[in-house]
Amino acid sequence: MAQDYAHVRHLPLTGLLPAEGMALLSQHALKGASTALRSLVDHYSGNPLALKLVAATVNELYAGDANAFWRDGAVVIDDMRAVLEQQFDRLSPLAQDLLVWLAVNRKPVAFDELRNDLVVMPSQREFVEAMRLLRRSSLLQESAATEAAPNVDDGTRTRVAPHNLALQNVVMEYVADRLLGTLQVELQEGRADYFHRYTLLKVSGPEYVQAVQKRLLLAPLAEWAVRQYGADGMQQRLRNLLDHARQDSALAGGYTATNVVHLMLQLSSALQGENFAGLSLRQADLRAATLIDVDLRHTALGHTRFTNSFGIVSSVAVSLDGQFVAAGAGRSLVVWQLDSAQPYMVFEEHPSEIADIAFASDGQHLASVGYDGTLFLWDMAVGTSVARQQLHLGTLLSLAFSPDGETLVCGGYGGRIGVVNWRRNELVGALTPNTRILRLAFAPTGELLANVGYHGMIQVWDIQTQKIIYTLENDSHMYVAHAEMAVGSTLIWTHQADTIFAWDRETRAVAFVLHGDQAWVDSLALSPDEQQLASADAEGAITLWDTHTRQPLRFLVGHEGSVRTLTYTPDGRHLISGGYD
Repeated sequence: MAQDYAHVRHLPLTGLLPAEGMALLSQHALKGASTALRSLVDHYSGNPLALKLVAATVNELYAGDANAFWRDGAVVIDDMRAVLEQQFDRLSPLAQDLLVWLAVNRKPVAFDELRNDLVVMPSQREFVEAMRLLRRSSLLQESAATEAAPNVDDGTRTRVAPHNLALQNVVMEYVADRLLGTLQVELQEGRADYFHRYTLLKVSGPEYVQAVQKRLLLAPLAEWAVRQYGADGMQQRLRNLLDHARQDSALAGGYTATNVVHLMLQLSSALQGENFAGLSLRQADLRAATLIDVDLRHTALGHTRFTNSFGIVSSVAVSLDGQFVAAGAGRSLVVWQLDSAQPYMVFEEHPSEIADIAFASDGQHLASVGYDGTLFLWDMAVGTSVARQQLHLGTLLSLAFSPDGETLVCGGYGGRIGVVNWRRNELVGALTPNTRILRLAFAPTGELLANVGYHGMIQVWDIQTQKIIYTLENDSHMYVAHAEMAVGSTLIWTHQADTIFAWDRETRAVAFVLHGDQAWVDSLALSPDEQQLASADAEGAITLWDTHTRQPLRFLVGHEGSVRTLTYTPDGRHLISGGYD
């Protein structure tokens, strides 16, 4: 009805100003410090009806003393609760979901963020209808920013940015209280409806909001559960919710596991022997958690935060499409989404520590080898291993995919290089360099394979004939326990002690060497355009070299221990490092 061309208009009503609200409370015989009266006005968003109702309660129960009211922590008064409950019950299920999420967020949020919070994404039409219903209920507060945009008439006009949505404080407290009450009932009955649909803590939100969520949502529920069931009884009931979610596929992808983690962490920062396999830890905060024998196999980790410390990082790899970055640490293989830096998947099937990892060219398959000689192939789409093979090549230290993605090679202390057709999970050949294999790398075109051995010697193979073409060897004959190598289109880079050697592939001689202030060099990486070489030493310093001028470009400091592994992203814009710290 209220259109620009009609005779009907609407006037949005806002709350009273602080001075007006305090005057209203004074008219109703309330007394107390000005800060206590101002807090009442702010808390109830200047809502005249709420202020009148709370004034009556304070007069009746606290003899008009607003200070005493706040000392008792009173929040939502019964008369207002009845009005709000009537409003809430009249809403559609989707509108109720949105209202609860606004109470959880505890700050103005954009439409898209609110919609993405939902476990089941509604259609655009359903979402718009629910929003219209909420607006008509007068439960929302909306804010909008304005910005300049071109106009065909005078070059400027005003464009209204998308609205941010929030709740009046009194509505927010009522909905939050209703949420906690429902969760208490579900914990008593062993159900997981609200546990599944909402999280009490959003780790993607601002830190100050997280602090409020912990204080007003998580802590009260945990304290209530401990009073009711004791700490052990509470944890057992939470584990029962996990079992229930695993048995019902409709519940596995929601927030049940996230809420269980957060409630358990209210009791202790250590999670030991807990099983979250096959569930979703969406929006989980594990930064302060100590994970001991926690099962995260096939666990979805959208917007989950870890401390990003996993022990010694043995290897890092980036998919060629730039979508994923993976790191091997101990017996765990962790995969992140590169653009958001959020954990994507954790694989924990290796029986021994992981030595090296590499992505296939399709970006969807990831290979890893362990020191026990086992090769694993992981499928990112299904989130599990699709092949496991004991290659009988001794302790494995390195692996590499050919650029076309068809061939996988791996080798180590056994002195043989296994050639694997990974699509058929079949060992199709073995090269015999007769030396311990410390590092393997293909030339960019894929026709040559190079390995660096225990005494620094480089052997270059024709991968088709599986024969050595030539050998590169300096005069030092220094034995090394660890060596890195980077193969470019014209140069092969390797190192011994604090010296980096650039071998010319055509002349098969050292073209030049790089000397810097680094201690013993531990890792190397060549940028995709071969314009930069990164080297890292045993003290944690990383040097970026210009491969043409042969001079250091810059120094990167941040690691507190030896840097074990380096790799560039496919676009060459980022360098990823992992090490002993």
